[in-house]
Amino acid sequence: MDSMTIHIEDNHNNMTIGSGTTIGHDTEIACIEGCKVTIGADCMFSSEVRIVTGDSHSIVDCSGKRLNPSCDVQINDHVWLGHRVTVQKGCTIANNCVVGAGAIVTHKFDVGNCVLAGIPAKIVRKDCDWKRERI
Repeated sequence: MDSMTIHIEDNHNNMTIGSGTTIGHDTEIACIEGCKVTIGADCMFSSEVRIVTGDSHSIVDCSGKRLNPSCDVQINDHVWLGHRVTVQKGCTIANNCVVGAGAIVTHKFDVGNCVLAGIPAKIVRKDCDWKRERI
């Protein structure tokens, strides 16, 4: 791991990073308000990746009821996050997925072996996997 920043705010947060996972420079993970960030084994994060469980500030309706609660993030095994990927609160990324550079993941992806790309991220290719080495 190279110059990674972890922000832990409030109590009862939990962060797990699986074995063999590599994380590039200037990556930032923010785990707040009693949430969990779970990162599986053998993941590969490029540089400037951002993972957040919340918005850091409250958005409320006119009666004062909070509209934006924080939520857990789960990145399963063997996931490659490209340069400047953002993973928002409440997201899940299934096993063996690739998330293309600059994508913003805004919801759950329960189907594995896919390439996700775009803003917001969507599945752009199915039935694929990735390798660390060039072949």
